[in-house]
Amino acid sequence: MKRWMLVAGLVLLWTLGATFTLGADLSMKDYDRLMNDASFRSYMNGVGTGFQYANALLMIRNQQRLFCTSDNVALKEDDYLDILARKIKELKTKKPRADLRLPTVLLMGLQEAFPCDK
Repeated sequence: MKRWMLVAGLVLLWTLGATFTLGADLSMKDYDRLMNDASFRSYMNGVGTGFQYANALLMIRNQQRLFCTSDNVALKEDDYLDILARKIKELKTKKPRADLRLPTVLLMGLQEAFPCDK
């Protein structure tokens, strides 16, 4: 029993480690390969949620938000992935740098989809 628990624990740590390092250096050149990967989808959801938390903190501090959704909009994983896909499609027509990081591309898409009044 202890051996089984040890093996299960090691597999879990390896899986979590692979998921954690997945986003360390993702750029546009990686998108086509990873777009349907569950770990990638979860990672991008985490990035989008992080942007939402950053927005909440900026709003509390009366500072300019990164992007401005209305109060009745609740973004979910599929929303972030759709925004990312649309922005990548647009950028590919402009021949962007292949090393443009995917979190940056997502933020660009969010800013375009939900601009803030100045």
